Amino acid sequence: MVRAGVNELMKSNADILSTLAKAVGMVSLDVGARRGIGNDLDLLGSGVHHFGLEPDLEECGILNADPDKPSNVSYLPLALSDGEESFVLNLYSQRGCSSKLTARKEHGDKFSRGGYYIHEGQVSVPAMKLDDAVSENKIPPPSFMKIDVQGMEAEVFRGASSALSGSIVGIRTEVSFVQLYEGQPLFAEIDQLLRPYGFVPMRWIELHEWRRSTKLKYPRLSEGQIPYSRGQMIHGDVLYLLDPETLPCESEEEIKRMVWLALVSICYGHFDHAEVVLKNSVVREYCNSLVGEDVLVAMQGCSQSLARKFKIERLLSRLSFGFMCSRPL
Repeated sequence: MVRAGVNELMKSNADILSTLAKAVGMVSLDVGARRGIGNDLDLLGSGVHHFGLEPDLEECGILNADPDKPSNVSYLPLALSDGEESFVLNLYSQRGCSSKLTARKEHGDKFSRGGYYIHEGQVSVPAMKLDDAVSENKIPPPSFMKIDVQGMEAEVFRGASSALSGSIVGIRTEVSFVQLYEGQPLFAEIDQLLRPYGFVPMRWIELHEWRRSTKLKYPRLSEGQIPYSRGQMIHGDVLYLLDPETLPCESEEEIKRMVWLALVSICYGHFDHAEVVLKNSVVREYCNSLVGEDVLVAMQGCSQSLARKFKIERLLSRLSFGFMCSRPL
């Protein structure tokens, strides 16, 4: 009964936030959408219009033909670059590793993943700057971007100066700590590209350690003389958000951008980040006028619901652990 109550409270507040997202025209770009749109903004439901950009024509066709594809999701057969009209995509045996860049297979071999980077051909794909893709495809100003482009992140960001400076408030980007491709920019370079736009790193969404003798990842155990080992940090996904104290809040477009920031922050659980935005009296009044509810209270309700759920799960985990420890060996 307690869990059901928590879920119901969460849903009622999430519905308010979803309505607000739709009212302020939230748009998400998923750059490199091979496996479909991610679930990062699921809390906002149909309040967000998602555009997936996928250069593989066949994969893009499959995604668009999916009978279960939601009405608020669209896929476009596009690759992004810093200005090129097309480029040659190297196709590797692990299709998710395909890239414009040439793979350094020796690094794959070193970490038991050489089979991922066997070259199986090339294909020319159309490409354009993100800013041009938004304009030419009549995509509304994007609020959020998720990017997974196998070493081409810097090129995408260099072609997105208008979106980064004018509309995008949050970015989930894959970054690398090892050059898996020739000329691949590493995390430090990506960070330096985004900082001037006011983005700050919030946390790691994913962080992948690779072991040398097995593809198994910690905490899984392998066979042989070294069954247990941590791996080397190779790549991960990092979340960037704009610093709310630095954003202007005078025109309606500027206020909308503040609201987008609050909503993306909530989706990732950064409620104190969102609170800074929603405690701004101009933003709060604007939100409340759109949905007829106090959005700050709805945000606080989501945080409180998750806190109760977390407490329950933590208690159940402790009880389960205590039960296991009390059993005779």
